[in-house]
Amino acid sequence: MCTCVHYVYVLLQFLCDVITQSVILASDSCASSSSHLAGIGVHIKWPQLVLKLAPQLGVNVDFLMRRYVVELYISGLDKIAEEVKKD
Repeated sequence: MCTCVHYVYVLLQFLCDVITQSVILASDSCASSSSHLAGIGVHIKWPQLVLKLAPQLGVNVDFLMRRYVVELYISGLDKIAEEVKKD
């Protein structure tokens, strides 16, 4: 079995976990703050970095983008999900 396939699979899982955990933290920050979108910026930067690095790592950017948008919608961050879909 080729270790390259295993490497890409493990890397994809890691990047998906970064996206998921960042969105969860952003959602928690949003829920705990008085301003709806205050404190989200720091957590949203990680998924953007993942999407920027994905082509250089040989990972499917479209898959990660869909994952990011779905996670945003699941967490109730619809406005941010709409903005991400536009880009």
